[in-house]
Amino acid sequence: MGLLNFASWLKESIDGWLETVDNLDPSKKLRGTGIGAALNKLNPLHHLTKTHDGEKHQDLAPSARFEEVIVGARHRPAPAVGTVEVEVLCAGGWTTSGVGDALSAEDCYALVLLDGGVAQTNVIQDAKVPAWRATDRRAFRFRVADPGATLYVGIFDEDPNPIESDDAIGRCAIALSAFAPGARYDAWFPLTWKATEQEDLATKGRALVADQALATAATSPAGRNTQADSRGAIRLRVKVTWDDGGKALALSALTGLTKGTQYVVAPATKSGKALRENCRFTMYGEGACPHDAVNEPFSMAMVGDHAHELVDLILGLIGGVKNRVLSLVTYRKPFRSVLALVAWMTSVSNHARGIAWLWLLAGLELRDTLAGDTAPADLLQTPRKPSTKIAKPQLSFEAWAATLAVGASAVKPTTEEEADDARNHARGDAENVAVEKMLDEWRASGKVKAAEVEVEDGEADPDDFLSKKPMKKFGSMHPLAPFVRPIQRLLLQLLLPLRAIRGLLDGRDDPVATSTVALLCLVVSAGMFVYAQFLHHWVTWAVGWFVCVLSYVIGLALLGPQNYFLIRAYAKKRQNRHRVRALAGFDPNGYAALKIQDFYRNYKAHLLKLAEEAKKRVAEEKKRAKDE
Repeated sequence: MGLLNFASWLKESIDGWLETVDNLDPSKKLRGTGIGAALNKLNPLHHLTKTHDGEKHQDLAPSARFEEVIVGARHRPAPAVGTVEVEVLCAGGWTTSGVGDALSAEDCYALVLLDGGVAQTNVIQDAKVPAWRATDRRAFRFRVADPGATLYVGIFDEDPNPIESDDAIGRCAIALSAFAPGARYDAWFPLTWKATEQEDLATKGRALVADQALATAATSPAGRNTQADSRGAIRLRVKVTWDDGGKALALSALTGLTKGTQYVVAPATKSGKALRENCRFTMYGEGACPHDAVNEPFSMAMVGDHAHELVDLILGLIGGVKNRVLSLVTYRKPFRSVLALVAWMTSVSNHARGIAWLWLLAGLELRDTLAGDTAPADLLQTPRKPSTKIAKPQLSFEAWAATLAVGASAVKPTTEEEADDARNHARGDAENVAVEKMLDEWRASGKVKAAEVEVEDGEADPDDFLSKKPMKKFGSMHPLAPFVRPIQRLLLQLLLPLRAIRGLLDGRDDPVATSTVALLCLVVSAGMFVYAQFLHHWVTWAVGWFVCVLSYVIGLALLGPQNYFLIRAYAKKRQNRHRVRALAGFDPNGYAALKIQDFYRNYKAHLLKLAEEAKKRVAEEKKRAKDE
């Protein structure tokens, strides 16, 4: 409860500060009054067009024809290693706010990008829930050269006005490594637009409206609290086949480290620029591009979303470590707890073993993550039921190792019982999300006060990929935008690596990367055990002797008799240096010395004559004095 209360207090403080800053924006009073929504209500065809439900007419028959997507060799010189078949079946479930025209529903088409290849479905006119038939242009076949490539799918609303660009509805990105080799998937994938906190809430709460019609899922009473900003979902049928059985896929996490920036080559025509902009959105989101991953419109709401997500991610990582420690203490996994006890006891006399055990436990935790066995939120309650087969990462650590060694094995189809179990599991998770959202709203309104934490006493070209400039620019009339926008960019820059770490620890987005890291942890652990057993005492002995000799050298250097002579030599050098500096300060350019030399040369004879005369006078005076 301590972390939850702290997170709630921190979010409320951030929201209060942002609301104060946002109230300084004078343009808030000049914003629109929702004329488009009013026109929609007056449209007599609104009820018909906005409730056109293609969900009931989904054509699940095999596609009549797969379009071959060709990528030029000069844009992808590496040879192909696999085949990906993608079928776009249906889409829908997005909110009516900001989507569609005032007098008609959406004219939808899907854009599919994979490893430099681009494919586009035909347009479904006036469809809130577009569904493509088996005879439509909906099925595409890609030959991929990069086993670590990502499948991008975007949904757009075609605009008949040639001046206006097509409106983006949502996008999704799925790594090919998330699919088991050789298996055919038929699933709904959530769409995002701005990747806001409310869109994430809609994705997590989608199971609550699974029995609602897609056309009205976001506005139904069941989804009104969680689906207000939903961008819907898209149904895809995907099959990934690898020529070598998946060995290249198993190594993609390592070979992908040297992979360059992904981009799509489009002609420099007007339609080519429009396609390039649609490809940019499909691959990177609302404003990001290969040259600026944190480019997005300025908004105080986005600053708050990023701050909330950053708080959740950091505290989630801390809470995950705490839960795993408590899991070991409470013997949720007896074998793992005994292993931790052995690690503790064997590390007391040799601290190097402790590091080896930490690497080993980290690798085992990642292996458990890939198996779908995660630590429950409350470890004092009944143990949580393991994740269902569908909700688990599609490639376990053992399956990844087998794929790396001998290739992928056949995957059994999902049974109806497993599908029902996954639906119930997802609905339970969605209900927990909805309850947590309601509690956050109550805490913000003051209806529920956060429990006080007891403190223990004691001590404690804008369009060109080659221009290296952002491909899209955003302006803002907010007077504080120049000061707050850097904060927004900084928060997003912090979020990007944390999102990657969360995906790596989750395992479902890229099980290959998680398996690779788990194997690296186990290898490092084995190496550390060998070091601790055979080399640590020698290294300790060598370090001890080195420290001892270094101590002697330091003592001799600080207190040795050589300092007596060194200090005096240094003092003499310093005096000479001061004398030279004084001369340089008196006559830095040497003009006085030159004048003295010229005077001496010009008046040398005269000076010698004066000297002789002076000597004669002195001699004469001495002689006169002697005579007297």
